Amino acid sequence: MSIVRLGGARPQAARATMPFSSGSSRAMRNGGLVRVIRNAAAAVALLAATLCGAHPASAQAQGELGAGDVLEFTILDSADPPRTLTVGPDNAIAVPLVGSFDVTGKTLAQVQQGVRQAYLDRRFVVDPSKVSLTVTSYRPIYVIGDVKTPGTYPYRARLTVEQAVGLAGGVASPLGTLEQNLLSVAKLRSDIASTEADITREAMAAARATATLAGRAEVQLDDVPTIARPYILNFEALKKISDEMLAQDLQGFKTQKLLLNENLLESVRDLGTLDELVVNQKKTIKFSQEDTERTNALLKSGLTRASEASRVERQLTADQGRLLQIYSQMSGTRRSIGELKRQIATLEDTRRKDALKAAEEQQIAIEKLIYQRKASQDQLMLQSNFMAEDLRRSRDNMVDYKVRRRVQDRQDEIPATNLTDLLPGDVVIATIRRPDLTNGAVPTAQIQPPAKAVTR
Repeated sequence: MSIVRLGGARPQAARATMPFSSGSSRAMRNGGLVRVIRNAAAAVALLAATLCGAHPASAQAQGELGAGDVLEFTILDSADPPRTLTVGPDNAIAVPLVGSFDVTGKTLAQVQQGVRQAYLDRRFVVDPSKVSLTVTSYRPIYVIGDVKTPGTYPYRARLTVEQAVGLAGGVASPLGTLEQNLLSVAKLRSDIASTEADITREAMAAARATATLAGRAEVQLDDVPTIARPYILNFEALKKISDEMLAQDLQGFKTQKLLLNENLLESVRDLGTLDELVVNQKKTIKFSQEDTERTNALLKSGLTRASEASRVERQLTADQGRLLQIYSQMSGTRRSIGELKRQIATLEDTRRKDALKAAEEQQIAIEKLIYQRKASQDQLMLQSNFMAEDLRRSRDNMVDYKVRRRVQDRQDEIPATNLTDLLPGDVVIATIRRPDLTNGAVPTAQIQPPAKAVTR
């Protein structure tokens, strides 16, 4: 940076700030040619920007700077690189060698003139035009109201209200965009079709439960709950599948029952065999008792030995023990017969209870699904009415624009059109005005409460 010294050194400094002075010639002789060419090119660029209006700050000449704007500070013929100055919350910038500089209520041109004057007053430069301030980025604008994506957007030169609304996705209808409405209608139709499929599934499950209670291996149309019959579109195809399911279920039930009955029959046979063993064992015991009496009589007469009498008594005791074992086996067999009979009864009772429970649950599920379908149908009709009404009224829609702009310490709200130019920090407010729809309310005549599900 070229700085003019105070006092008698001023002439020498003045020569230093001149691009083609004798000082510059000495610089070129010492290898400073590159710097001189660079400074000359910068001066030409600044002059061209000023004459042609290509500088980004030209479009902002009438706009006041504010907090968030970023400036570039440059002094031509200076070896120092450009400085970045950001307008702080206090509406001031930190100018090199000057310090805090208030930009409140000032345009870029006014700030630049003030900084140049400050450098001239302090004798930092001889030619104040070499001090340059440009805007590198502006504070954002805000787009709110009836737009698709309200928010903040970067500012650029000559930005209009129409372009700002375009950045925000365009104007949004209060009843929703056409794309959103079409997606909503498609989803509702899909929900209705899915609900009808669920009703059909539950209805056929209820029909199978009814056929099971009736002891049949096939379903009939009368087995389908009355409220679900309008949703059965191809009963014969569904009947074929349900009959196969019933046949498999019935076959499994019969197989289990057959196994239990076979075990029961085998246990009854075992019990009969044990009865015969008891009769035979009693006869054996009677013979053993007679042998014991004869042996004891012979023992008293001295005609047999005591050992023989002991053997006969042991045989009698063994025969009596065997009878007790048979009685124990008979008791266990009777318990097995009772358990098998209980299992058979439980199998039949459980099958019937499961069928009754399934029929009840399916009936409740069908009623809920029919009510859900009716609610989705009402929503679909309402959404379709919204779409038709929105399309019909869209021709009459009018959009009002306002720009809220900070001017020094106050906020001004300015009526605008779509071609109004914006300034950094402006707030664009878009409002849809519907002449024939008060406050955007939906006509209540189109909204009907969902009908109550019919019960069987």
